[in-house]
Amino acid sequence: MIVLMGVAGAGKGTQGEMLRAETGFDYISTGEMLRQFASDSQRERMLAGELLSDQEIIAMVEEAMAAIPNPEQCILDGFPRTLVQVEWLLEQCEKGRFKLPVIINLEINEETVHRRLRLRGRQDDAEHVISRRFREYHSITVPVIGLFRNAGAEVLDIDADQDQGAVHDDIAAALQGKVSYTKA
Repeated sequence: MIVLMGVAGAGKGTQGEMLRAETGFDYISTGEMLRQFASDSQRERMLAGELLSDQEIIAMVEEAMAAIPNPEQCILDGFPRTLVQVEWLLEQCEKGRFKLPVIINLEINEETVHRRLRLRGRQDDAEHVISRRFREYHSITVPVIGLFRNAGAEVLDIDADQDQGAVHDDIAAALQGKVSYTKA
């Protein structure tokens, strides 16, 4: 299992798709699931830049993981983001449901995030929302990475300020020997 971590605009979706093509792993993007399956009230909250509750996200991920043949061969994008979510995933690892994932931590500066998200042009990418997401990422999600490190998970820090090809090359090199796969 590979977990992609990084603020919105770091390139998780792009790198997740590239990894899926390369590894044959299933790709679970909570952001994509939310855009497709969120209720009207959830969609309104997200457009305002709010995060959904841990229970809502965990239930969605549970459902997605139950639908794939081998959760050990999946890429998680956008999960876990909070301490409650990482504690749930680590608890599942302790129960033997999964092995500890390899964490790809896409590190990026705020200026690059603003530039990329302005170009993306989605409705939920307003400047004030981007700034709030960046702050929330550092206050809520960065501690999750520390929790993974403390649990013994391998965390691979990748410079995501580069172009997507260079980022992918760095990810592929960092994953060498850490994740086994055969392309489907």
